[in-house]
Amino acid sequence: MVGAGDLGQASSFAREIMGFPAGAMRDAALGYLAVVRGRSSEAENLLHRAWERADPVADRSVAATIAQRLALHAVGRLRAADVVTWARRAIDLAGPGEPVRAEAQAVLGLGLAWQGRLADGLAVHENALAEIEAPDESALPPRIRMAHGWLLLAHGDVLRARAELMETAPAALGRGTVRISLWAYAWLAVTDYTTGSWDEALLNAERAVALLGDSGHAWLRPLVRWAAAIVPAARGDWQAAEEHVRLAVAQTGDYELMMIGAALAKAHLAAARGDADAVLRCLSPLLQIASTASIDEPGFWPWRDMYADALVSAGLLDEAEAFLRPREAMARDRSRAIEVARLARVRGRLESARGNTTEAEDAFHEAVDQLGQLPLPFERALVELAYGQTLRRHGKRRVAASHLQAAADRFTTLEARPYFERCERELVACGLIPAERRTFDPTRLTAQELAVARLVADGLSNRQVAAELFVSIKTVQFHLTHIYAKLGVSSRAELAARLRDNGDDSNGHSG
Repeated sequence: MVGAGDLGQASSFAREIMGFPAGAMRDAALGYLAVVRGRSSEAENLLHRAWERADPVADRSVAATIAQRLALHAVGRLRAADVVTWARRAIDLAGPGEPVRAEAQAVLGLGLAWQGRLADGLAVHENALAEIEAPDESALPPRIRMAHGWLLLAHGDVLRARAELMETAPAALGRGTVRISLWAYAWLAVTDYTTGSWDEALLNAERAVALLGDSGHAWLRPLVRWAAAIVPAARGDWQAAEEHVRLAVAQTGDYELMMIGAALAKAHLAAARGDADAVLRCLSPLLQIASTASIDEPGFWPWRDMYADALVSAGLLDEAEAFLRPREAMARDRSRAIEVARLARVRGRLESARGNTTEAEDAFHEAVDQLGQLPLPFERALVELAYGQTLRRHGKRRVAASHLQAAADRFTTLEARPYFERCERELVACGLIPAERRTFDPTRLTAQELAVARLVADGLSNRQVAAELFVSIKTVQFHLTHIYAKLGVSSRAELAARLRDNGDDSNGHSG
């Protein structure tokens, strides 16, 4: 019942099970329930007591199950060494083909990756999948494929990660493993966000939220709510983002997994609002658990660049240097291109704040080089924005404007309104008219913007346009703001007149 996500029914049975005579299987079942309900101390006591009562010789199957659940508990605590130790014990005890073996292989790969051995972790997953006879890939254990997708994301192989998670999330749900489907949909939403597929990220996050409500897996609540908050926050949909942040709360004594999910949700919202002090407050608890939890391994939890960036924005330059330097070294040592790029962007801002223009430009160039051909439009836009700000502050206004305009275009495509508005303010501060505003040129509009412009020119209200295009009213308003800016108009009537003068018949044809 716990594995299938029916925690309500499982909890009712748990009250009866507590009356059973003490034994390894009794404590293992109750311990498993405590894990997924987010009760870290209770799970610790029950599962270790179950292990003490188990007999690995007489009943290897029960011992393997307990070891696997202790490995899962260690995942919640983000303790890599314990994950590896207990997962290996479970694998040694489990027989070939047993589900507990696949679960242990999945978390073993994760534990190794958290220890800085990501290649070894990927190899564990790939070898485990290769040893299973299955008619096709869809029949392979979702728990291994989900963990494999997560490791691919950490490695920076974002397209393979997305493909793996897109197959795994519905497959896990179809096989009744709600917990694995929850993980998969949450990480798929984060992967979609990373690759700029923000509408898909919203849909997959909604699926995860729905599963969370149906199953009651409390220990995954902050993770899922963080995955659901990042796109609304970046788009300035404050009401939706605030609701997810409110529900992502973690308390003292909760799993470290819950604490980092809650911190990330709050920090993303604060960062989108440009509130550096709030970002520091949100993320400071992670510094306190960093010595015992695997939260600093590059690629897994995207908090380091946000924290360092907030330090720079708050003028805490020495603290930013002390925080950045060891993490830059680790990211380079692990060859994590995305992490290196994120930290290089912050390094550029730090050197700019110190007045070191050459060093700042070198850092921004490194960020661009590390991103290479990766499909990460938001990361690229953040680099362009920071680089443009630096150039403007050092008097290079025309070059700055080109970088700021590139960032604004990417933010427009993503509908990242708060970040677009920052670009607009910087462009105004440059004292230059953005190129898009010099002439009335509808070809500069995206396909979606052109569709909105034509419908508005036909006299439709925002609500009618939204219904016609199957989007929200807020999306129409967002597009209309950018249409006015790009075409240099200030009203619906002017937009309609200029489109007619330009020879556009509003039916998809130009004269």
